[in-house]
Amino acid sequence: MLRRWLLKMPSVKPIAFTENTPAVAPLKIHWRLCQGGGDHNRSRATMQSEAATALPDLKRQLEFARAAERIGVDSLLVDFGYNKPDSIVLSTALGVWTEKIKLIVACRSGLMSPTVFVQQINTLSVLTQGRVALNIVAGHTPQEQRYYGDFMTHNQRFFRTGEYVAVCRALWRDGVEGEGVNFSGKYYRIKNAKLKTPFIGEAGVSETASLTGTTAHRRPALFVAGSSVQAQVLAKKLGDIWVCVAEAPDALAEKIRDMRRCGVQVALRLSIICRPTYGEAVAAAGRLLEQGERGEIEKQFVRHSDSIGIKRAYKQAAGGGSHWLTPCLWIGAVKTHGAPSIALVGDPEQIVAAIMQYRQLGVSQLILSGWPQYEEMCRFGKYIMPLIRERERKFLDTGNFIVSRCHVAFKLLCFTPGDPRADFPLACDGSMRGGGGATCIRGGERQASRQGEYGGPQPGLLVQPPGRLSTRRHDLRAGLGYRLYRLRPGW
Repeated sequence: MLRRWLLKMPSVKPIAFTENTPAVAPLKIHWRLCQGGGDHNRSRATMQSEAATALPDLKRQLEFARAAERIGVDSLLVDFGYNKPDSIVLSTALGVWTEKIKLIVACRSGLMSPTVFVQQINTLSVLTQGRVALNIVAGHTPQEQRYYGDFMTHNQRFFRTGEYVAVCRALWRDGVEGEGVNFSGKYYRIKNAKLKTPFIGEAGVSETASLTGTTAHRRPALFVAGSSVQAQVLAKKLGDIWVCVAEAPDALAEKIRDMRRCGVQVALRLSIICRPTYGEAVAAAGRLLEQGERGEIEKQFVRHSDSIGIKRAYKQAAGGGSHWLTPCLWIGAVKTHGAPSIALVGDPEQIVAAIMQYRQLGVSQLILSGWPQYEEMCRFGKYIMPLIRERERKFLDTGNFIVSRCHVAFKLLCFTPGDPRADFPLACDGSMRGGGGATCIRGGERQASRQGEYGGPQPGLLVQPPGRLSTRRHDLRAGLGYRLYRLRPGW
């Protein structure tokens, strides 16, 4: 059954990384928007019981958003849920009153027509000058889905989400300037769909363009959240960034490599508990549990949920083993605060070291939260963010590169003969420390044989495992292009 589902999933390949893509993009830091309150250690139970959670608090939320802008947070995640304000409407209000901060709008497929949804997002993009991305979720609790009239199973929701996103992408591609969109699937039928309001990206360039280095598509970046096989397949076929809850680095390494081979970025969802010393941070984590309830609400929530990630995180936290997956990665609050409460706990140097370990594996974005949200975000901006940027600057000053495969045809990294960038060692994806599979490419003089698809004949490099050169025609046709990264040895 699962095999048939995987084969039927609509497929749109990710946009290629090109020679115009920056060699190394800074780690993107996002933060979860505070929702009603946030001045204490709020668990799921307190969030559900407080009326303030369901009400927009624009004054406080705008202060939060502007603080995020000042410290260099890229985006704010705006949650979706029955007990919270509508994510699109709230994002619109925040977007028109801010200048730089982007908004990652959480949305669930199937609750409205994809054409109506794209029309709303396009309108939001115009009002916010393109400062919008989408967090695609298929729903985590059948009971809550039924509030909205959705009675589908977990697998059915994911397959419907695949159709939903495929229609949305077609509308962004052909619905405004093209000939219209036709789609006939199991869950959606669209005929000659057109929209007049376009998606407007930042400064006239789509978010996808800033993400992938191309202006071919004008649409928002698509985060796809979920730990199940279905969610991972959806991210590979239709998404730009896969969002997963934090696990120990060793447990995530192969999943991250798999995503990066498909040209999909990885965003880690976790929390931060940072204090001047490790002992103070551990004490703060302990107080988080002391001030919470016994966790019956979370236990009931997990029992009724069909989310693979939520159930797995709770089972691990309640299993009686150690709550410390690594010296800094703590799962002790999962039983009261949910899977996103998996936290890095420590002083700034320890947390930065842990973040860089994930960065080395291929994580390129973080979606963070903390307790209280505002104070923890400010601590992160003051003590942790500068250390991350300092490590990245040192990283950029070195002359080693890494390549990461991107499955889109004819998009190759091209160097002119003698370009110094072609004189450094290259290591294939999965050899992150410059180990096995390394090769040295000099001069970039191999000539790619195809014309037109990537701008005519020009020097090009195509590196494939285990690191040998190839410009053969059938390899180009297979679409085995690579993105280039600098990497400091042993980082």
